[in-house]
Amino acid sequence: MGTSSVLDKGSFRFSLHTARGYGFEGGHSETKGLDLNGQVVSVPLHRHKVSLDYLRLELELEYAFKDSWVLVLRVPYDIKNQKTEVSFIEPATAGEKQKMLKNGYIHHRSETHRGISDLMLLATHWKQNLFHEGDSLSLSLGTTLPTGKTEEDPFRLGDNGLQHLHIQFGTGTFDPLLELNYRVPVAARLRLAAYALGRFPVYENSKTYQGPVESTLGVLLRYNLNNRISLHLNGTSYYQAFAYWDGERDINSGLVAMSSLFGISVEAWKDTTLGIDLRTPLLQKTLSEGDAFKQGPTLLFSISWEM
Repeated sequence: MGTSSVLDKGSFRFSLHTARGYGFEGGHSETKGLDLNGQVVSVPLHRHKVSLDYLRLELELEYAFKDSWVLVLRVPYDIKNQKTEVSFIEPATAGEKQKMLKNGYIHHRSETHRGISDLMLLATHWKQNLFHEGDSLSLSLGTTLPTGKTEEDPFRLGDNGLQHLHIQFGTGTFDPLLELNYRVPVAARLRLAAYALGRFPVYENSKTYQGPVESTLGVLLRYNLNNRISLHLNGTSYYQAFAYWDGERDINSGLVAMSSLFGISVEAWKDTTLGIDLRTPLLQKTLSEGDAFKQGPTLLFSISWEM
């Protein structure tokens, strides 16, 4: 956010964004096991440890259908590589450990999952020279499209000793989107931007899942080294509220995080821009004792072409 130019009427911009995240960590304590008959039984305290690396590829299409109005479509594709293990905390017999491992397998498995996530469709309106010469303000309103694969209630399946999956690629609902972006020059080569993003699920899907409200606030400083190269420093705060299954809180949701991002943008050739960034977590806190993933470092790359 905060670095792309305002499109002229009738023009298009095509962008490909990639995000490679490493070392996202989750896990929870557990006292349930699974016997040979598939029945849930009590066992000594142990822990399910889960880590996740991911790759997101997102194609973004923008079209300025009239002056100061842009239609935006984002098509994300995710690859999520999950690794799991069970760690033993209290003393346990070999039979009890087998029950722990069997139960752990139905909850979390070392697997790679791939798929299209929910598409995003927005209309953006730009206002320029609003408060200051050279500033711009954009307001985007839109919705997600429920194209991502969703899962059945994992807690209900787990309570019945059945294999399930917590990783989802969407919410299964049309979620309102709101984005604000303000940019202003503060010196000859320095620009300041502030932005806010929000996704607001308001109802549950056919599998009784209601996704969490998510919001991001950020401030960005951009310094132009010359006409083709710029550096930017970005500070963001992210809030994920709780998700729900059939009205019951999902203990694997809820996170507050702050991060920094440093990157460079290069106008590689006419109408084509390359960007590379590194996002680093600074502070984060999960809001429950479940598997809400704490974020690891993320490497971002983008290429955009305007016509």
